[in-house]
Amino acid sequence: QGEWICGISASYGTLTSNDSDIALIIENLNLGGSIASVKPYFGYFYRNNLAIGARLGYTRMSGHFDSANINLSNFINDIEFSTEGIGLNYLSNAYSFAIFHRAYLPLDRRGRFGVFGELELEGSYGRSKFGFMFNDTWYTSISDNYKVRFNFNPGVAAYIFPNVCATLSFGLGGLQYTHIKQFDDKM
Repeated sequence: QGEWICGISASYGTLTSNDSDIALIIENLNLGGSIASVKPYFGYFYRNNLAIGARLGYTRMSGHFDSANINLSNFINDIEFSTEGIGLNYLSNAYSFAIFHRAYLPLDRRGRFGVFGELELEGSYGRSKFGFMFNDTWYTSISDNYKVRFNFNPGVAAYIFPNVCATLSFGLGGLQYTHIKQFDDKM
């Protein structure tokens, strides 16, 4: 009781394919994408093993598709086409804010290992931009995404040092409301 917690979760991942072939059907496949996320949080133990807190979040996703050759001539005679001159781009930025309540249950006498249950109410806003090129002209669509979520996240906690705790949580589900407003970008 009377102690503060703070932490951060961060992730980054990429997917690329340069001149890849898939099962003799798709040749010269060129695509790629990445996702990065950072979510700092802080909380306060208002009673023993009970904490309330807030979590901020930022997520960025991007992707592109440049070209592919489709060759079905091994299965159907003389069917082959290319996507040269058609390009796809995707970019998304999302911001979130959440409040949470976490209850810990120690599994040993010293309190070094434990489990916890977390209830979280999160709101987020994001803007996505999807563009495609056809006949050397780019067409773009923009989406504004609004979400409200109520989640249940159980997890485990282990104190590595007296003031350093590692946690692992699992999002088991909840309720979500999403509103998307989509419009064409005027260029």
